[in-house]
Amino acid sequence: VEWMRNNLIKLRHDLGLTQEEMAKLLNQKNRQRWCNIELGRRKLTAEEIVELGIKFNLSPEEQKKLLEVS
Repeated sequence: VEWMRNNLIKLRHDLGLTQEEMAKLLNQKNRQRWCNIELGRRKLTAEEIVELGIKFNLSPEEQKKLLEVS
């Protein structure tokens, strides 16, 4: 879980996105949903992992790792 949290925050920062912008990219209703993912209070769904993979060109290995810790 810590790996996922750190990498999702790093990914967002590397892209220069706010939590609200990241939430919008994943078609989430609000920033709080993404914030809860970063805080480890909520897990990514399989659909969100696929969406991250598509939008950010994640390798299959990276997607698999996200799925394993979600």
